[in-house]
Amino acid sequence: MPGYLDLARETLAALPSEPVCQAHEENELNEEIPPWDQGAADAALGELRAEVAAVQVAFGGRTPAPLANVLADALAIAEGYIANREMEARRGWDALELLRGMVPHVRRCVENWKSAAAGYP
Repeated sequence: MPGYLDLARETLAALPSEPVCQAHEENELNEEIPPWDQGAADAALGELRAEVAAVQVAFGGRTPAPLANVLADALAIAEGYIANREMEARRGWDALELLRGMVPHVRRCVENWKSAAAGYP
């Protein structure tokens, strides 16, 4: 009887080698995909990186591990929005708007961390 790892390998081997999702001009909702602005994406990612760096400095370079993980995840998610912008557009999401929302998200996470560390619910 095959184990889970064997089943996973068989499933992956059965997947097509070409991407399943292909770019097209409309998403699932038949809405026009917003034009991509790489300069704005680079600026938003740069702002997020600067925010993460500022948080690390605020913690004296010793960001608590759970918060450091959240910050690293935020960067990875933002990079994923850029890399998968066409897929997000097909889902009806504006990847650039999602990307712009990451700085406020990081700020909320830091505030939540500080509140929890201070003993507030």
